[in-house]
Amino acid sequence: MSQPTITLTPDQAEALGRELDAIKERVMADLGERDAAYIRRVIKAQRVLEIGGRAVLFAGIVPPAWLAGTAMLALSKILDNMEIGHNVMHGQYDWMRDPSISGRSFEWDTACPQINGGTHTTTCTTPTPTSLGWTGISATASCE
Repeated sequence: MSQPTITLTPDQAEALGRELDAIKERVMADLGERDAAYIRRVIKAQRVLEIGGRAVLFAGIVPPAWLAGTAMLALSKILDNMEIGHNVMHGQYDWMRDPSISGRSFEWDTACPQINGGTHTTTCTTPTPTSLGWTGISATASCE
């Protein structure tokens, strides 16, 4: 099913740009220690869950310990992938100037070059042969 292309006039595009810039300025002005403390707490929780989960699995000889260790490792991985890795890869915490959570240098074990190179580094979301599954939500008709 094809979606109609919406074309903005130059004045509409300028107005939209000003509105988006204003939103960005409000968000950037609101960033602060609360946000930095949040991501640091999440990183600490992820690490504690991972180490604790491995310790419980290693030391546990009864099935409940296996379940607890597995649950801890699963939650650790969810935090690592969805709350830390994905947001850091998008540069959400670059404003902190912390090299350990910089989008440009963060080492994410789940990341794959195809996604990071093709999807997360450009604003142009024109479907490519490697973006199967995303063609229906392309933001632009072309990226010239």
